[in-house]
Amino acid sequence: MKSSKYILMLFIAIYISACLLSPFMDINGLEIRRSYIYAALVVPSYLLLIIGDFVLNKIAELRGAESWLNIYERPLHEEKRIYGLDVIRFFAIIFVPSIHFMGLTGFYSAKLNGAEMFFATCTRWIFICCVPLFLTITGYFKHTKGITFSHYKSIFAVLATHIFITSIRLAVDFKYHGIELTREYVLDKLVYFEYGWYVKLYIGIMLLVPFFNLIWSSLKTRLNKELLILTLILLCSMGPLTYGIIPSSWVIIYVFIYYFIGAYLYEYKVYINKWLNLLLIAGLLLLTALGNFTNTMADGSFNWDFAAYGSNSGYSSLPAVILTFLIMTLLIDVDTGIKPLRGFFYSFSVVSLEMYMLSQMFDGIIYPKLNYSEFTDIFPYMPVVVGSIVILSYISAQIKRLIFYVVMLPFKFVRGKE
Repeated sequence: MKSSKYILMLFIAIYISACLLSPFMDINGLEIRRSYIYAALVVPSYLLLIIGDFVLNKIAELRGAESWLNIYERPLHEEKRIYGLDVIRFFAIIFVPSIHFMGLTGFYSAKLNGAEMFFATCTRWIFICCVPLFLTITGYFKHTKGITFSHYKSIFAVLATHIFITSIRLAVDFKYHGIELTREYVLDKLVYFEYGWYVKLYIGIMLLVPFFNLIWSSLKTRLNKELLILTLILLCSMGPLTYGIIPSSWVIIYVFIYYFIGAYLYEYKVYINKWLNLLLIAGLLLLTALGNFTNTMADGSFNWDFAAYGSNSGYSSLPAVILTFLIMTLLIDVDTGIKPLRGFFYSFSVVSLEMYMLSQMFDGIIYPKLNYSEFTDIFPYMPVVVGSIVILSYISAQIKRLIFYVVMLPFKFVRGKE
């Protein structure tokens, strides 16, 4: 753990240096070469992280713990539902229409200045964890799957959901938006997954899962598994911070950063004090927002390529990776013990895919009706807009689930008779 911890701390030090780079770029009117000041900032940032780790460990020792980041292997897994994962899915599905809100209301073209835009930038980075959280949960549940029919059979359920919801959306496009359903248009939505890029991504992951699981199961020590994750982070998350030394062509395998983080969290219990965890999340969001504010585009707007590859919206970025890990460790062991509350989160969890696909349909209905001139005018109403989309998506998803349940009843009856 120590070796991998110091590698991760180096990655974070590089990221901190990138966030703090611009304020030091102009001293007494003289432009300083970015590479020099960048390298100069990495060393003190790394030393501060080492000192911080040392102090936190000493505090943990005083409280009877070996480390502030407690990690130990789980010898057994009880056969019961992990309600914390339902809570995580709930937040992940809320984050989906929330990140859509940022894109559909002009956040990315607005100038980054003022407290409201700073707060909006912080929320943007927490919302971008929606896809990473889903991928991490996939790794948590699927990392033991082999090359079996039962594994590949799960793809058909996803395809059935895609076909059903896409058909509804095509009907809405025709009836509500007056779009002509040409052959090309239908093929784009139905066959080429234009309505749900994540569905296409998920199916690809499912096809590769058994083979990546063989890699994971062949790694016999925790250190080896941590080094695999860190290698993926190096290739996918550090690229934008290395002046092109690491090419962007590696970025697509970011999905397996999160997949293997999920597998890691299944095998090893990671516990961070909840208040410290929240403090780390808040600190990272503030640091990242500062980095965005000081590394804007020429017109002062959000720079998609700051510390991230804009080609994938920042899903592979280091802040997204760390935030996803912190959110997972914060919520995975949450269990209120209140059955109605458990049922509430469960009811969202089981229709998260349907809600993801349906939310985009309601985006197309609600956003054209909004009347505002600038992003800061509509941002205060975000809870109302996103809340409406979430409620409509949830109701529609539950209706779809009921329809599928009724359709499948005869097949379940026949299997029961056999």
